[in-house]
Amino acid sequence: MFALLATVLEAAELDPEVRVTGGDGGGSDGGVMMMVMSLCLAALILTIVAEDKPTNTVSVSSNSPGLQSNTLQKLIKILEKYGLEEQRGLKRVYLSNRSITCNDGSQAGFYLRKSHGSKRWIIFLEGGWYCYDHKSCRNRWLKLRHLMTSTQWPETRDVGGLLSGNPEENPFWWNANHVFVPYCTSDSWSGTRTSPNDMFSFMGAEIVSQVVRDLIPLGLENASSLLLAGSSAGGIGVMLNLDHVQNLVHQELGLKHIAIRGVSDSGWFLDRAPYSPNGLSPVDAVHKGMELWKARIPHNCVVKHPDEPWRCYFGYRLYPTLTAPLFVFQWLFDEAQMSADNVGAPVTKQQWDYIHKMGDSLRQTFENVTAVFAPSCISHSVLTKRDWQLVKIDEVSLAQALHCWEQMPLGNHRNDTHSEIETNQPCTKSLRKLLRSGLTKNNGTLVQLGRAEKNNLSTETRKKSYSNGVVKIDEKGTSTTSGPERENKKRRRRKHKGRRRDRNKDGRMKKEKHERRKASGRRKSGKQSNDNNTHAGMFNGTRPQRSVIPNGKRKCIQGCHFRLIERCTWPQCNHSCPKLHNPFTGEEMDFIELLKSFGLDMKSVANALGIDIQTLNSMDHDELLNLLTQQAN
Repeated sequence: MFALLATVLEAAELDPEVRVTGGDGGGSDGGVMMMVMSLCLAALILTIVAEDKPTNTVSVSSNSPGLQSNTLQKLIKILEKYGLEEQRGLKRVYLSNRSITCNDGSQAGFYLRKSHGSKRWIIFLEGGWYCYDHKSCRNRWLKLRHLMTSTQWPETRDVGGLLSGNPEENPFWWNANHVFVPYCTSDSWSGTRTSPNDMFSFMGAEIVSQVVRDLIPLGLENASSLLLAGSSAGGIGVMLNLDHVQNLVHQELGLKHIAIRGVSDSGWFLDRAPYSPNGLSPVDAVHKGMELWKARIPHNCVVKHPDEPWRCYFGYRLYPTLTAPLFVFQWLFDEAQMSADNVGAPVTKQQWDYIHKMGDSLRQTFENVTAVFAPSCISHSVLTKRDWQLVKIDEVSLAQALHCWEQMPLGNHRNDTHSEIETNQPCTKSLRKLLRSGLTKNNGTLVQLGRAEKNNLSTETRKKSYSNGVVKIDEKGTSTTSGPERENKKRRRRKHKGRRRDRNKDGRMKKEKHERRKASGRRKSGKQSNDNNTHAGMFNGTRPQRSVIPNGKRKCIQGCHFRLIERCTWPQCNHSCPKLHNPFTGEEMDFIELLKSFGLDMKSVANALGIDIQTLNSMDHDELLNLLTQQAN
């Protein structure tokens, strides 16, 4: 027993750092090691208990001096190392292709925490802005060198939010396989340029592709789903790489069973004129950066903007061209957008006016976005923050909305139109009941159809796409799915077709006989009413329209909301907004102080809210937010 323990411990003492060297399937070695060590520990405990004295002391024989004691202490240390750390930390992995590097030529890579038994994978792209010419990149190297090199990467990293292994912090994805890809290319994950003449390399897009390839032998090939997520520049990177990753996995690698989805956090920027002309505008910076990075841009978007491919860096222009489903999180008053527009945190009325218009413009870009979560807050990024679950709209948290969207079955995904069954309001119908009711859209109005009306629908109308919440309706008016499940249903239907035909034949004969008897009875009794023609539609094989839902009245799936846009147009009017601080004093600001800092006429604000100025000044933060939310409704 102790010899086996010694062997296991010797193996455990090897360098724990993981390196990808090919498809040797070595990704499960850690799990096997933990299993062997657990069995050895159990056997050791049984041995100690068997030899235990009544005084509960461990006896050490002269034949093995100190072996049990030293082995146990060593084992405890190893278990601590491979237990708690394995549960919480992500381990560094360098890319197998060493020619794909960070800006400075250092080796690129990622951090990985595998979850044995899980077939769900999350790849997260870190953010950190970008540089666009020689001067800006040199300044970035001097001030933000950690975003351009891997030389200072630690062996392990502990990432929160969506990549947390704590079920309380991350209730829906804590046990998924987590991959964190550090940002070291300064190109919004879009570059393909190698280092010319000892200058910087920009290989963000190449890193994303290589990470996916290197994860295949580590278990990704057996995955059921892959969620490509990112914040800020990583959010832009998600949108720019999502279709490419889907094509790589499904077509090039032949792994069509893996469902590919994307989540863009705080990467949905606007190409509007800046508040101040000082410095380079975001549009000009991206235009210059594209050439420096030798950017790889989604083909469908380039086709749509052949003369202005730089527009594809702006989410609302890129989104309609994507084929893979995308979930968008965006603060309506994003700090990075304000910084890019040279407006900063609002402390003057002019700044407030510009920012308010920015929020309105951003809200308009979400009109045709299917899955979106947009709180009315001044902040930036959220997915890897420890308190990300606190962000809510209408009592629905971001985590709940994202989980709801992820559970929707994949169909013919399109990102150019949002759901015909929107999910922004409470409801009582389940998804199955909602689909069975035959909900369709007629001239902008949602209508519930009777059975015969469903059968009379054209093929084009019946086959609704299920794109990020759009329900796919088959010829019988019921929800459908794609892939093996649908084929299984077809086989089952064919198998029992003969039996149903026989039963239906007998049923029709009985029904016809019953109808003849009823008709004969009515003729004899003379009870047939002359006004039957008035309600002929009720008996001619069709059913009357059961209900008409007014335009704008939203339907949803019970307990499932994935399209939430803050109704209140005031910055910071959401209870869950991160605290705002005065940029000059650093002190936390309440909402009244924020409004006053905008230079607004508080009497006009009070009149708009239907209260007097004394009441406005005496209201606490929560009361004012409740009032503003009610006004928005």
